[in-house]
Amino acid sequence: VVVAPDIRGKHSHDLMLGFTPWEGWSWLPHELHRGVENSTMVRIARTLIRNTRRHHLKAVLAAALQEYTDWSVPSVSDVTRRDSLLKMLGDSMLVAPLHRAADTYSTGRKVFVFMGDLTAQLS
Repeated sequence: VVVAPDIRGKHSHDLMLGFTPWEGWSWLPHELHRGVENSTMVRIARTLIRNTRRHHLKAVLAAALQEYTDWSVPSVSDVTRRDSLLKMLGDSMLVAPLHRAADTYSTGRKVFVFMGDLTAQLS
């Protein structure tokens, strides 16, 4: 979406962004829709971090896996790992950049952000 500036060169429109926890769904290969093994999750996360970061790759990988592991479940299933991987992909590749752009755009304007959850429709 391109918002054209007014005559003075300033944007006069407010902005609304919507997110779901499932932005990464379209990036996941079809064979992984039923679940993701631990080694596959680590491999995908490692590739994502290697392609988007330059420094402290091992520390960033460890922090990402720590943050996106569901520690409330004693036995992690392949579907739970898939959900965590989807959240990691969506947050890093879509939510964070759009949030940064909205923050930059917000000077003197209103920005509205909402979160929708489609969990029941994906199961």
